[in-house]
Amino acid sequence: MGILVDYDDTAKRAYLVAYTAENITNWGDDFIVLKESAFVPDGADRFELKEIEQYRELLVEDKVYKVRIWRKKEGVVAGAAEEWQIAEELTPTKLGVSLTEIPFFWLSCFGQSGKIEKPPLLSLVESVMGSDSCGVGLGPIGPKKTALKT
Repeated sequence: MGILVDYDDTAKRAYLVAYTAENITNWGDDFIVLKESAFVPDGADRFELKEIEQYRELLVEDKVYKVRIWRKKEGVVAGAAEEWQIAEELTPTKLGVSLTEIPFFWLSCFGQSGKIEKPPLLSLVESVMGSDSCGVGLGPIGPKKTALKT
């Protein structure tokens, strides 16, 4: 899980956006890719909005933080490979100065790191799953052996 600190120019204030682990699709030392939904005007009815899938790429290029919004190309023939294009590119600033780091904070039981680690309770679960009620480890065939007719 993670939190992105963003800024609303209209309201003139910062706000936080939480992302679940499933929506953090890729990351590295100088980039993070976040899956999100957006609402755009429907071409057929100007009063309707349609929900679309988009990806927010947060990256640092030449020590400058940038944001790219990726959306599927419209008008692609059905059955053809999906093509994505940059719909918007932003360079956020703080008091007119470009940011040098991605304002994204990782939330995990191990602290603020995007590193994938073994869950803390996994060894307990593995030890419970590998034993039956008598304390004898029968492995994956245990329930079958105990459920057979005698």
